Amino acid sequence: MRRLAAMALCLILCGCGTKDDKVVGLDVRQLSPAEQEALRRSLSQSLKEPDAAQFKWMPVLVGPSGKATNYCGLINGRTNTGAFSGFRKFAAVIAQNSSGAFDHGVIQHVEGAPAMFESSSGIGDQSSAGTTTELCKSWGYVEFNQAK
Repeated sequence: MRRLAAMALCLILCGCGTKDDKVVGLDVRQLSPAEQEALRRSLSQSLKEPDAAQFKWMPVLVGPSGKATNYCGLINGRTNTGAFSGFRKFAAVIAQNSSGAFDHGVIQHVEGAPAMFESSSGIGDQSSAGTTTELCKSWGYVEFNQAK
């Protein structure tokens, strides 16, 4: 039963376009430009250069307002040398405000523990290779070529 639910979730997330869909009582939709900007500001706080952060956004599963939501996307940031690291998968927890808009969150993992993060942030795949990919896959985020 779990596999069937996970497979259905993956298929819906992979096929997301511009219209909203329903998954077991949850909406699947694109983040609005205002939500993207609010999340960019919030999620980039652990970067060495937060203002240089670039994101590519995946569709999001929307549950009840105020509840935390597992989310994955792509992030690019500057390293110690000033060069961009290249887009990497990230896993985060994001949450909605009282009006239902996603406006804050915290990155938990970034593929490859890139040097774009402050050393004290503890973000990355330090414990084992593939943590971010496996975490995102378990949440149904597998088709990162869909990120915008």
